[in-house]
Amino acid sequence: MGLDLNLLVPLNALLQERSVTAAAHRIGLSQPACSAALKRLRRHFGDELLVRVPGQGTQLTLLAERLRDRVSLLTAELDGVFGANAGLQPGSLDREFSLLLSDYDCSTLATSLVREVTAHGTGARIRLDLLTNDMRAGIVEEIDRHDAVIVPRAALPDGTPSLDLYEDQWVRIVSATRQSEGDDLAQARWAVCYDTPLMPWSPGQLLEREGLAGSITVRVESFAILFPLVAGADLTALVPRRLADTWCGPTGTRPAPVPASLARPYVMAMAWSPRWAYDPAHCWFRDRVSAAAQCDDVSRLPRPL
Repeated sequence: MGLDLNLLVPLNALLQERSVTAAAHRIGLSQPACSAALKRLRRHFGDELLVRVPGQGTQLTLLAERLRDRVSLLTAELDGVFGANAGLQPGSLDREFSLLLSDYDCSTLATSLVREVTAHGTGARIRLDLLTNDMRAGIVEEIDRHDAVIVPRAALPDGTPSLDLYEDQWVRIVSATRQSEGDDLAQARWAVCYDTPLMPWSPGQLLEREGLAGSITVRVESFAILFPLVAGADLTALVPRRLADTWCGPTGTRPAPVPASLARPYVMAMAWSPRWAYDPAHCWFRDRVSAAAQCDDVSRLPRPL
């Protein structure tokens, strides 16, 4: 028996949200209608699809896990077919877009992005969510939960829809009062930010590959915190060059020599779920993020108070 295509949209929403209530809200159905769709889907597949697990809430069954990405891609393709000529009137846009990014990326992009959005006289709103280590370890799930995420390109799984925004490079900073320029890196006390396991691009992982893991004294989840820590506790840290160029002087820190293996360049990219690929409003939002990244000027980055 073939699946009624009218059930494809609620199926995708249920697989993504893992909740009847959240799925109904996402696609604009009533909760009873979404529950009825779930019953029909369960009969069709001969599988519960969503099950309650004690202590873990609602989870997908093994079959639902296998279907999840395939259904998301299929829904996006069908949206592209049936909405290929759908236009967007920015003045009538009434939607909140969620963007997940680090505190550094927020400081470089937020002002320009808000200007880009509000300059078009739309009803669009933006929610800026800051990354944590736990989020970075599950970046695929975060891409599903947000309209877009901004992370190093190396953190993205192959095939993820994405757009490169800008290139940066790691720079080592030390206290401005430190006298030695040639100190042994193994003897230095390091502070690291976003030290995510199994992510080769993270500062902590770079230090581990250099055999410096034992020298890490403190781990934090904010680049802004690193500067006063380095200045006040005589630590050293890796930070993005564009942030160091702006913040080193006011915070009592300065750049210091570092091996090329630690000063690696990296590309920051914006990524999104395949289900948004053909959505006109989402395309408009992606264009605004890209424009904000292009007009970014390091000289205009906010300086610490």
